[in-house]
Amino acid sequence: LAGKEDTVLDLSGATALDDAGDRELRVRTGDDSAAADITINAPATYLIEDVTATDPVAGSDTLDVTATVTNDGDITGTQDIQLDAGDIGTDTATDVSLDGGETDTITLSVSPDESDIGDQSSIVTTDDDAALAESTVREPADIDVSIDSVTNPVRADQDELEVVATLENTGGVSDTVDVDLEYDGDVQDTASTVTVDAGATETVTFDGNTLPADLIGELNIAVTAADGSDDETITVLEAPDS
Repeated sequence: LAGKEDTVLDLSGATALDDAGDRELRVRTGDDSAAADITINAPATYLIEDVTATDPVAGSDTLDVTATVTNDGDITGTQDIQLDAGDIGTDTATDVSLDGGETDTITLSVSPDESDIGDQSSIVTTDDDAALAESTVREPADIDVSIDSVTNPVRADQDELEVVATLENTGGVSDTVDVDLEYDGDVQDTASTVTVDAGATETVTFDGNTLPADLIGELNIAVTAADGSDDETITVLEAPDS
């Protein structure tokens, strides 16, 4: 530079992840120096902080894998969140945008079938992180119904009909079902939301029902739940004159 001459210089340098934070930037010559305070932002970094999966899951239901994802950087980012469940399938949440420091819960889903029964591993990935979830695929719930006892015969307009039935779940997962009492195919009463654990039984009792006179004769009594049912035929008698 000639005497009293000045110029503008553009200087640049590479930063690393460890440089993120408040820094002092200093420029030196052989005769002088100047400093300025700057902030170096950490790039968007998607970390998986927690992952859970439906466990167990029936081989006819949906396997949900839920991941808690945090952008550990300082600036907004956009990434795809991916689920790989091997032979069961894959799923992707596309263009998930998070501000710096923001957390979101992402649920991804695949659909196992009965060929997938057994222990299964699923992996959730971002561009920066990965996490494993374990789940067991079991046989779907299978509800069998058997009538244990039924009032027979019963007198119309006089006796109360009592029907006792047992539900048995021979499948691999629990199930919650509505249990219907039917007369000649018509639903007359319902026991709602009966839960039967895998390999367990539950007893359901219908009572307090008096049959009207128009049902005198042979009457089919059925108890149904999910795909299971059992039935018996009873005799409805005319009530004696008082």
